[in-house]
Amino acid sequence: MTVSNTDPGTSAMSAPRPRRQWLALGAALLVLGAALGWLEQMAASNAPAAPAAIVPEPLPVSVRQIAPASQRAQIRVLAQVQPRWQTAIKAFVRAEVIAIAPAVRAGSQVRRGDLLVTLQDSAYRAAVAEARNRLSRSEVRWLEAQREAQQARRNWQRAALAEAPGSPLTLHEPQLQAARAEVEAAQAALADAQTQLDYTRLRAPYDGVIVRTSVNPGEVVEAGQMLLELLDHRQLEIPVLLDASQWQLLASDWQGQPAQVQLLQGEARWQARLEREGAEIDRASRQRRLYLTLNLPAEPQGASATHPRLLPGETVRVTLPGRRFDAVLAVPQGAYTRDGYVWWVDASRQLQRYRAQPLFADQQHFYLPLPEGEGPAVGAWNLVLAPLSNFVPGTLVAVREPNQADTRLVTLATLTPGAPR
Repeated sequence: MTVSNTDPGTSAMSAPRPRRQWLALGAALLVLGAALGWLEQMAASNAPAAPAAIVPEPLPVSVRQIAPASQRAQIRVLAQVQPRWQTAIKAFVRAEVIAIAPAVRAGSQVRRGDLLVTLQDSAYRAAVAEARNRLSRSEVRWLEAQREAQQARRNWQRAALAEAPGSPLTLHEPQLQAARAEVEAAQAALADAQTQLDYTRLRAPYDGVIVRTSVNPGEVVEAGQMLLELLDHRQLEIPVLLDASQWQLLASDWQGQPAQVQLLQGEARWQARLEREGAEIDRASRQRRLYLTLNLPAEPQGASATHPRLLPGETVRVTLPGRRFDAVLAVPQGAYTRDGYVWWVDASRQLQRYRAQPLFADQQHFYLPLPEGEGPAVGAWNLVLAPLSNFVPGTLVAVREPNQADTRLVTLATLTPGAPR
């Protein structure tokens, strides 16, 4: 028989202990929750207020109002001035040089018919005299042959013969023809001798400038030897080369139209005339050739440092008349970006842009076609004068009038078109 040592009183006192532990744990959790709530309130009261949304200010831009208009294209090309005539004056006969005119120096101007070089002519004068003597003798024989033929014809008529002469010799017809041929030969020989004599006096064939000489007094020149070179400095030609696009811009009635010629340096200008086109495509450049003519006065007026004389060999800028275009925009070169955009401000004061290839250009403007379905419906365009590289379409802007800085910027861009901006 086993005897239990458990105390009945001790078991009765230990039964409520688990309940007190749970109550203590619940009270601790409540205290912790209250502390956390208090801390959140303190953090919320000490946190900084959220910043208000920042509204960006409109971007200020300078604009100019331009309206589409009808414009005549201008084609600007570089060309070289050429003389219409350039002659190497050579000796046609062999003779000694006995006189040279004072004007026969490089750079001297001469007029048509001026005597330049005189050659020894005694032998050629003798040839003219001999040819004249031969002509006189042949004319005498021609007269004698005529008289003999007339006498033979009268004798045949007196004979009253029914039949015709048996030979042309009867009426002296061959003798008459031979005498006539001898006269003509003598006349040709005299003309040739006279021409040879005239070649001993070398004269200027037209008004011009002597550019080179190679003749000296006392030397004997041979036939074909060059003595001097003369060019026409008043009648000038300017051939210009045009590519396919430039030729399409040329006015349809270009022939006879005026064209402006200007030196590369300076403001001197002349007016030339479009005369004719070349008959072939240039083999090197594959371009078409157009010829201009320019006649200068005999005495250039105002030839000075400010208005120099136009000389053969000068490189010039030629402005040709083009065809007319309807409704194009004349955009200042400073308002046309390097990547080919034009920026403008719409009715909502937002930036817009469109890309266009210039139809033609001058020193100040690009002339652009209107975009299809873009731009203001009517009226002028608010064109941005100095667009920046960071412009974004749709940006709200504040429009202002252009100031001196904007004008200077546009001017610099005009002087150097295509500059980064």
